[in-house]
Amino acid sequence: MTTAGAQAQTDTTPSFFSTFWRRADCVVARRTLSSHLRSGWLWGEVAIVVILYAAVFDYIGDKADPGYFYGFAGRSLGGLAILGTAIMAHRAFHERAYLPLARLTSRAAYLRGVALAAAVLRIALFCLLLALFLWNHHLSPDGIGAMLSGGIGLLMTNLVLVALTLLLSPPIAVRWNQIVFLAWLVLAIFSYSYYGPLASLLAIIHLPLLPIAVSSDLGTTGITGLSGLSALLCEAAYCVVLLWTAQWLLMKRDLLLH
Repeated sequence: MTTAGAQAQTDTTPSFFSTFWRRADCVVARRTLSSHLRSGWLWGEVAIVVILYAAVFDYIGDKADPGYFYGFAGRSLGGLAILGTAIMAHRAFHERAYLPLARLTSRAAYLRGVALAAAVLRIALFCLLLALFLWNHHLSPDGIGAMLSGGIGLLMTNLVLVALTLLLSPPIAVRWNQIVFLAWLVLAIFSYSYYGPLASLLAIIHLPLLPIAVSSDLGTTGITGLSGLSALLCEAAYCVVLLWTAQWLLMKRDLLLH
């Protein structure tokens, strides 16, 4: 490579990252995280993760059990993902956000920025809990695969919960959207324990939950065969569809009515 070519490549690389850093959605993500930090909610989520570790994972013994870890971490961080994203969305779509929205060429960039901020925070909190767990517990070579696959499954499930929470947050969703979703969720959960004459019909209702159930067990089963990989691909598709639907609904909404 000539000196001129090397210089051109060197000049292009910072420019690329600088352009990416100044993208509208990245700017929104940075400001959303900064606002979440200043409000104290971010520190509250960090405190919950530390308390979760102290209460559940700071047990006697130094052996790390991936199945035990993800059994509790999946449910706890999943609930925290819903709560934290709901708070972040409420603050991000408050009336004071209408002026920044008006300055953007598309509302979709604002939504992508909020989703990016929520996703980055989920990943950071998972890494914090995992680091605390591995700091005091020894992971055997046989458990590395389960720990890695369980982490991928947990993060993908959390990203689906982030996208779903944003979709159901006002002003993106209206009241009847939330009611319909909650009705479906109740029926889907009820169908797991129902063995009456409508069991085969209700079984169809909970099919969308199967990839999440499979993904939640990857810390025990690992990404083996087609089922684990299919579950992760389905969750990735869920994220894309949910965020695209949220963008479409947000662009249709008259924010002054909310």
